[in-house]
Amino acid sequence: MEIFNISAQFSRYAFPLIQLGVGIIFIYHGLPKIIKLGQTSKMMQMPLTAVLILGLVETLGGIGLIFGSTFFIRFSALLLAIVMIGAIFFKIRKFKTPFSSGQTTGWEFDFILLIANIAILIK
Repeated sequence: MEIFNISAQFSRYAFPLIQLGVGIIFIYHGLPKIIKLGQTSKMMQMPLTAVLILGLVETLGGIGLIFGSTFFIRFSALLLAIVMIGAIFFKIRKFKTPFSSGQTTGWEFDFILLIANIAILIK
């Protein structure tokens, strides 16, 4: 079919699009942790220093995914995968959050970001 021939032509853009999307998500979620440090610390029930480090890793990791060289892209993906493992563990252990809860977010979003970062890391 013609559609598959067209999509094959554009397949080289698949990973850069994933990197762009994941990078934007991490910048979007990392910057508020830095800008609203006190509020975020209270909401997440974490020390200010931990939230600041988390915000910096998410923001700089997102930038690394979008603009980095191969090394920085992989390094960013590794750090962000570790962050997502921590986020999943945090949600399960501290807040008893299920994978998906219907009414609120579970940790399914964190899981897909973990998988995306692992895919970027091993590409």
